[in-house]
Amino acid sequence: MDKPKVFIDGREGTTGLQLWERLSRRTDLELLRIGEARRKDPAERKKYLNAADLVFICLPDAAAWEAVGLIENGHTRIIDASTAHRTASGWVYGFPELYKDPERIIGQARRVANPGRHATSIYSDANGMSASWPRQPPCPPSIFCSGTAPSPASPSLATPAEAER
Repeated sequence: MDKPKVFIDGREGTTGLQLWERLSRRTDLELLRIGEARRKDPAERKKYLNAADLVFICLPDAAAWEAVGLIENGHTRIIDASTAHRTASGWVYGFPELYKDPERIIGQARRVANPGRHATSIYSDANGMSASWPRQPPCPPSIFCSGTAPSPASPSLATPAEAER
């Protein structure tokens, strides 16, 4: 039997690199990889997206929408790590605790949207609270702050004195 073919579109980013590192240890999968020179070529991406049994999309939202539009077959399963498809029709929200039968709903879905860190935390709090209520007091509200840390190599984030160096 052939090994399932897996393609990570956006393998060069943080999420894609972490997925590649973990999946490359598995001997039961065939990882597909576009050469560096052609990784942004739409025709080449389309070929790989349609050759895969499972695609992980690790791209910004606009590129994620584009990638899904390049898939023309009915067999490729997609897991989108962006925010692009989280509320899109035809996509399953990839948070198993929301479903009575997650193995069937998520496990058989053709298109799964990753819920992301903030939503996962909120739903985890709410799910835990509803399971124990009214025996325990409700959890405190969740507040999130998110952003990026400035890079010393990034001139746009450097102080004026650093930028002049």
